Amino acid sequence: MSAREVRAVGLEALMLATELLQRARRADSQAGLWEAADVQWWWQTPRRSDEVEKLFWVDDEGPVAGVLLTSWTDDAWQCDPVLVPGASGLEPGDVWRRAIEHAAKHSANGFDVPVGDDDRIFRELAQRSGFTAGHHDGTAGAAPRGVSALRPGARPRGRDHRSPDRRTLGIDRLVTRGAQRVKVSYETDAAAALYQGVGFLPTSTTTWYRALSE
Repeated sequence: MSAREVRAVGLEALMLATELLQRARRADSQAGLWEAADVQWWWQTPRRSDEVEKLFWVDDEGPVAGVLLTSWTDDAWQCDPVLVPGASGLEPGDVWRRAIEHAAKHSANGFDVPVGDDDRIFRELAQRSGFTAGHHDGTAGAAPRGVSALRPGARPRGRDHRSPDRRTLGIDRLVTRGAQRVKVSYETDAAAALYQGVGFLPTSTTTWYRALSE
């Protein structure tokens, strides 16, 4: 099944990114870094990247690959090459190359590419591209029954026992509303201990690779 390249901006790009990430999750529930909800959340804040063309490759079933660009500030851009696991007709190296070329056109001061440490292909492509490995973060997940209900006065097991974190209280609300799966990301050992203390299990780690402008 061949895929054609399309370009989109604004709301159209958001919808294509949402479909792409949902399709990737259906193909492999554990693969990839982002959920569709992540890009929906990012969209709530107006950004320079909103009006920048995003690249997508679409087959008869919808988007099968894409290049997501997000500007957190004028100087801090993020590039996410996304390819549906097991997709045919597109090579990861080709998607990576187009992603890097596209990001370099819009971020004069360089950009970051998050790569899952278990993603051997993109990790090798980042290293071969001469990118510098930067900070790391982690992801943990749990089924609702595996997450302890944190209410005021509860004390999670971990390094910080002062009070329940607002994020864990938010997780409790998701669970009570029927969430089937909960996923969190964290950057510090303290946050990892907090989440693991209420039942989350580490699922992946990510390295953020930095591409400097030429």
